[in-house]
Amino acid sequence: MKKKVMIANYDPNVLKQQKKAFEGLDVELKTVQNGDMALTELNRFQPDMILLDPMLPKVSGFDVSQKIRSAMPDLPIIMLTAVYRGMVYRTQALSKYGATEYLEEPVSVEELRATIEKYIGLPAKEDNKKKHLSSKKRFEALLQDSKGGVKPKLRKKARKKAKIKVETSSGKAELPSAGKQRAKGKSTRKKLEAILKETQLH
Repeated sequence: MKKKVMIANYDPNVLKQQKKAFEGLDVELKTVQNGDMALTELNRFQPDMILLDPMLPKVSGFDVSQKIRSAMPDLPIIMLTAVYRGMVYRTQALSKYGATEYLEEPVSVEELRATIEKYIGLPAKEDNKKKHLSSKKRFEALLQDSKGGVKPKLRKKARKKAKIKVETSSGKAELPSAGKQRAKGKSTRKKLEAILKETQLH
């Protein structure tokens, strides 16, 4: 499901810069230029996170944050300021006005993006699921092969391709004996079963 983010800032140049942090993320953005608009659009837009400048016209960002926090206790509120610097403002923003994060500008796009992803996650979760399933299938195929479920021709070809060799005491390479190969196959199968079981748990 697409995440929603509101950006409350009166400066068009800052808004443009902050939007860059969302490039490539699957989010719906809503921008507002003053505190009144932020509070009005809050219930209508229902954001998953808000980027908030404390120095907003009409209603200050500090007051907006306090009102939002009383209405939506779990909403991440990221305050970004180029004016209110120092520990005193930071402490008040976090404890009194309910901000989740307090960043002093200039903030790099990378730092802002990392903060955003911390609270709304990455849009590539679907891709991660595909990778997880792909890995699971590979483990299942390997496990099947170790049990002898793959045709002998294919198994022989795979082993040849892998060039499984061991060093002898004379330094020459040779194929392992059948007994050693069976023991190794059992050991490999146990490892694969353990890994497959672990991937199924996740």
